[in-house]
Amino acid sequence: GTHTRTPMQAATRTGRRTVRAVPLHSTGGGASALHFNSRRTGGGVSGFAALAACLVFAPHSSASAAISLDARCHRPRGRGSEHGSKVGEGEFASVLFISPLLGAGHCTSMRGELASRQQLQRMRLSAELPVRRLRVGSTALLHVRCLNRLLVDPWEVQEDGPGKIAIVLPADDGRVKHVKKILKSENGKTLRIGVVDAGMEEDAVVQWQDDGALKLEIPGNGAHLTSPFPDHLRPRVDLLIALPRPSNIASFLHVAAQMGVANIILCNAAKVQADYFGSHLLRPPQRNMREALKAGLEQAGDVALPKVHVAHRLKVFLEDELEAMCPDTVRIVAHPQKDWLPPLPTIRQIEVKPHSRLLVAVGPEAGWDDPYELELLAKHGFQGVSLGSRTLRTDVALPSLLALAHDRLLAADLD
Repeated sequence: GTHTRTPMQAATRTGRRTVRAVPLHSTGGGASALHFNSRRTGGGVSGFAALAACLVFAPHSSASAAISLDARCHRPRGRGSEHGSKVGEGEFASVLFISPLLGAGHCTSMRGELASRQQLQRMRLSAELPVRRLRVGSTALLHVRCLNRLLVDPWEVQEDGPGKIAIVLPADDGRVKHVKKILKSENGKTLRIGVVDAGMEEDAVVQWQDDGALKLEIPGNGAHLTSPFPDHLRPRVDLLIALPRPSNIASFLHVAAQMGVANIILCNAAKVQADYFGSHLLRPPQRNMREALKAGLEQAGDVALPKVHVAHRLKVFLEDELEAMCPDTVRIVAHPQKDWLPPLPTIRQIEVKPHSRLLVAVGPEAGWDDPYELELLAKHGFQGVSLGSRTLRTDVALPSLLALAHDRLLAADLD
């Protein structure tokens, strides 16, 4: 997410995550607008995750502010292709404006002009060029192409002659089918790849083998691709989430990896059914769980695989393991704001020092047990925060909270 510092433009690189905040054209009455560009290391989050994260900014902005969402994921035909990037499976390219102005049938367009809702619905962002420049008022935004990153495991990297490495994937591998049928990459084209928990390469050269296998040649000696990923560059957000129903575990892990977390703790809670812990995803060797996390990283263009921990007893985990796993973190727990509760702060109102870490606690679909679990969390340093009075499903609250957590860390670093 981004933290807008109106009227100045701020661009920063936090770890390996490039974030830009730009003031948009005023919507009138002195209110500014926020441009939310969810882009991690040249990749992007899924359309749903970006939409949910953007929507949650509305209650936390001024009443007449407009919010612009631009979250795109273009799947390329090949770097340097004369045809540029083509719109492919999973693309989310749209501009969304959220404001009470919509009730009047108008809102500020990308050029700062008043446009009707029908006109906005017809707005489309072309993907014909790998790089586009959009002009907002007097501020120009440079949008680099947003591509996925093909991920491989460290054991798939092999020597390819003296001082050279390469990656060879068999013809029946799902990644090979994607490169061949979706990306349509030919010999000599390049792909963005990464090795899990290691390095990245922007120009891996495609070489198709006679048996249909895919060989990716790495320029140079490939040392940058095999070096362990530095811990200090991992995301500074951790997630404590009550174990969801088995059918949702993989999708939640996918979203968490997209948004950027370092640790995921799947914990028990009073309203979590005991048989949820019998899910095949939690059984060794947890291959399906790893694949779900890798899919999220591929979407985001990252390689830092989140570490997953399973806590069968919430109280025991908080008392015996939490401090060792997440020391010196700012801890927040989400809870709906109700009329009978004292006012809960928003995430932006939580005190966070520069270069801090955030631990976000998300309860089960039925919510944390009140008051026992909420008091237990508060005893261990969790501060209550609210996204508003609405009761949100976990699949909506999760990307929203993670986006706001990253936004808060960025704001603290910029102050």
